[in-house]
Amino acid sequence: MCPCGLLVMVKPPNNACSRRPPRIRIDEYIDEHFDLILTATPCGSGDAEQIINTGHMLVQNTKSALSTLRSVWGLWNHTTCKYGDDQRILGSKKLCRSSGGRAVYWQGFKGALMSVLGNCEACSKKTKYTGFRTFNSLYPCHAPGDLVVHLPGLNESYFRQVVTAFLEHANLETGTFDEHASPLLSPGCPRPSDHACSTREACDRQYHGLNAHGKCPAAAAKDARF
Repeated sequence: MCPCGLLVMVKPPNNACSRRPPRIRIDEYIDEHFDLILTATPCGSGDAEQIINTGHMLVQNTKSALSTLRSVWGLWNHTTCKYGDDQRILGSKKLCRSSGGRAVYWQGFKGALMSVLGNCEACSKKTKYTGFRTFNSLYPCHAPGDLVVHLPGLNESYFRQVVTAFLEHANLETGTFDEHASPLLSPGCPRPSDHACSTREACDRQYHGLNAHGKCPAAAAKDARF
C-alpha cells in the first residue's frame, strides 16, 4: 500500500510505489554507506536549502537508523525545545517553539527530524540527501519517467482533479503521461533549479558537498543555521 499523497503510475514491482517500468527497482536507490536517504532542496537554494521532504524516504533497518528515529520520537516528550528555539529555516521561521507547555516543531515530524539531524553528528553522518526527482518528485516539479509523484499540501478537491487527470492521460505500462493533455499535469515548477537532477548519479554529484559535510557551506546561504 502506498502512503497517502503518492500517485501510483504503474503496476509496482515488489510492492514499491512506482511510475517507472518494472525493470526499475527501489533497491537501486539504496546506498550501503547510509542508513537514511532523504530528498531535500540542494545547497545554493538560499533560505530554502536543505529542507527535507518526509513524505517518502528510504530507511534501512539498522541500529543507527532506529536510534535516529527514536531520537525524533523522543522530542515529543519534551515540554521545551530540546536544542533551543533559535534554529531558523526559510529565513525567519522557527524550527521549534514552545507552546502550551510542549515543544512544537515546524511541520511536525519534518521539523523534528531536521532538528535532530542538525544537532546529532552521528545521525547526520549516516544520512544521505538527494534530489527530489530520484524517487520522490514533488508536484508540480515532476516529469514523465519519475519514480513517484508526491502531492503534498493540496486541498481534497484539487487533489482529486490532478489524480483524475493523471489516470486519464497516463500510460500505466511505460510510466509516462501526455503532459500537454491537461494543464493540471504540468502546471509549471516555481523553482526548477531545486529539481534539476533526476538520476542517482547526477544527484550524487550535485549533493556531494552536503553529504560529505552533513550541512551546506555557509557561503551557500546567508542564514543557514542548522
